[in-house]
Amino acid sequence: FIATDDPAVPQQARAALEGLRVVSVEGNEALWTAMEASKGTWTEDRLRTRAIPAAALLRSTMVDIELLSRARALVGHFGSNLSRLAYMLAARRRGSHVPYVSVDGPWCYHWQMCCGVDDEGR
Repeated sequence: FIATDDPAVPQQARAALEGLRVVSVEGNEALWTAMEASKGTWTEDRLRTRAIPAAALLRSTMVDIELLSRARALVGHFGSNLSRLAYMLAARRRGSHVPYVSVDGPWCYHWQMCCGVDDEGR
């Protein structure tokens, strides 16, 4: 499962991962269009100015977290609360750690303060 706010990513993944089944949530076109139109703006500001539909963003986020948390393994951006929440839910469901790869630095339950890793994962 791929959680993304870029409509091109699932198709790119399917091409790059030939032979694997790549799953993503369909039907977020209106949300993606609104997000693209307000690109470069914090999500909170987009919501405050109603540049993106709040209900669609909430629904999309909740579905992504739920599906990611059901994965047998997780590759994510662990500087992101969304990835961290999905991982914690997955570990709770499983009753143990879930295999994972972080694309931005090691897992640290209190945001890299103990690891000497900066916000960029270095």
